[in-house]
Amino acid sequence: MENSSILEQILDPTVNVLAIEIEALSDLDSTQATRISNALSKLDLTKQKQLLEHLTISSEDRFELNFDELFIVKLEDPSEDIRIMAIKGLWEYTDRFLLRKLIDTLYTDESENVQIEAARGLRKFSILAQSDKLLDRDSQYLQERLLNLIGPEGDDYELNIDLRRFITEALAPFDNERVRNIIMDNYNSVDETLKSSGLFAMGDNGHPQWIPFILEEMENENPEIRFEAAGAAGRLADISLVPALARMGNDTNTEVLSSIITALNNIGGEISEIVLKRFLQHTNTTIRELSKDALDNMSLEELPTGDPSKAIFTGEDEPPTVDDTFINYDDGLEEYDDEFNSSD
Repeated sequence: MENSSILEQILDPTVNVLAIEIEALSDLDSTQATRISNALSKLDLTKQKQLLEHLTISSEDRFELNFDELFIVKLEDPSEDIRIMAIKGLWEYTDRFLLRKLIDTLYTDESENVQIEAARGLRKFSILAQSDKLLDRDSQYLQERLLNLIGPEGDDYELNIDLRRFITEALAPFDNERVRNIIMDNYNSVDETLKSSGLFAMGDNGHPQWIPFILEEMENENPEIRFEAAGAAGRLADISLVPALARMGNDTNTEVLSSIITALNNIGGEISEIVLKRFLQHTNTTIRELSKDALDNMSLEELPTGDPSKAIFTGEDEPPTVDDTFINYDDGLEEYDDEFNSSD
C-alpha cells in the first residue's frame, strides 16, 4: 500500500484504529516513518495511543511485522505518554543506538515516568552484556551510568522508589560485589515494593548466595513476595530449588502457582517434570492448562527415572475432589532433598 493511502486511513476519523491496515506501517525507512509520525501527531492523544498499542501487540503476535522505525521517531514525541509507548514498542530492538538513547533519556528526560520506562528498557541490554552479546565498551558504559544514578556506596542519595527499583533490576545481571550490595539494600528495605524488586534482581544476578534468601521468602505471608521468590528461583535455574518449589504447590494464590510453573519450566529436567505432572491434576483449570503448556515447552522425550507412582497423581481422568491436591507433595522428593542438602 502507498504511504498516501495509509495516511488517509490514519487521518480519517471514521476509520477505527483496529481497521487500519498496519502492514503498510511495517518496515518503513526513516523518511517514511517521519511522515507517518507527523500524521499521527495530528490525531488526538487517545487515538495515537490506541494505534501505537495496537502496533506493539501486533508485533508481539506476528514476528514478520516490524514497526521499529516509527517507534524510534516517537522517542522524541512531545507527549510523555507517547515516549513511554515508543520505548515499550521497541521491546525487541537491541541496536546500540537505543542503548545510548535510553541512557540519555534516563538522565535528561523531564518526565520521571519516561525515565522509569527507560530504566526498564535497559534491562535487556544488561542481559545481553552478561551473555557477551554486547560490545565491552557499551557494557562498561551501561554499568557505569546505572551505578552513577544509584550513588556512591553507603550514600543516602534518594531516588523515586520505582526508579531505584528498575535501575537495580537493570543492574542485576552484572554480577559483582557492588551490584550485589545494591540488590541486598533493596531486599532489606522496609518498602515491600523494593523488597520484591530485590528478589526479582536476585534471579537475574544468578549468584548462589541468593539461594537461602529465596528459600526463606517462598514461605512469606505476602503473595507478592512468594510470587517473586518463585520467579527468582526459576531465573536462577538451580535444580536444588525444585523440591522447595514443589512444596509451594499447596499455595492458594493463582499468580503464585503460575510463577512456580514458569520457574519449573525454566529450570527443566526430570525432577521439574515430575512436579509439573502433578499440576496436571490441580483443581484449578488455569493451573492445569499452564502446567500442560510448560510440559509441552520442555518437550522431554523420556519419562523421569524412578517410580512415577510416588511422584505423579495417575489414573484419574478428572481432577481430585479433595481441596489439597498436593497433600503428599513431598512424596518421592526426599531423595533429592537429601542429595542437595548433603552437598551444601
